[in-house]
Amino acid sequence: MHTDLIRNEAQALFSRISFAKTSVSDIAKACGLGKGTIYLYFKSKDDIVLAIIEERIARIEKDNLAFFDDSSLPVEVKIKRFFEDMVDESFALKDLIFGAFENVQGRMFKDIFFKYGRYFEWCVDRLTAIIGPYRPDADDLREDAKLLLELMIGRMLLFLVGRDWNDKEGLKAIMGPLSLRLFDSVVA
Repeated sequence: MHTDLIRNEAQALFSRISFAKTSVSDIAKACGLGKGTIYLYFKSKDDIVLAIIEERIARIEKDNLAFFDDSSLPVEVKIKRFFEDMVDESFALKDLIFGAFENVQGRMFKDIFFKYGRYFEWCVDRLTAIIGPYRPDADDLREDAKLLLELMIGRMLLFLVGRDWNDKEGLKAIMGPLSLRLFDSVVA
């Protein structure tokens, strides 16, 4: 069936060279089809990537239904698997959209990571100092501050991916109240 062939070849191309760098012509060539034939099955490259994601979601739901409905399994086992699966899918989505990072200079990526890492550690220190007076006997205060920051950074990324990348004010509007709720839980 051409739909499966197109979806599979597109996924291989997206994962190898990225969604942005793959054209409908590239997909057609990989499938051994004419470009016009692709448009008989999908309106655009965006529709192809959405079909790939829908197929992944359907497979995940089918493959996990019995596991998560099994009342004999402890909740801790289910939670651990749930989040491990989320990590796997996050990496699959990264590969699908951005492709392999083989073409990025390792040194440049490392430099960026460590520069940001220093800023992150500064933020952890600042947040620890801010929270400190509210939890003076907490041995794990720095770890809690670090966890709070990681949660907030993750929430910011979800906002940006799910909405407008340029909506700074919208992001600030949700981060303020959320940060106070998380702060309350760290202090409690």
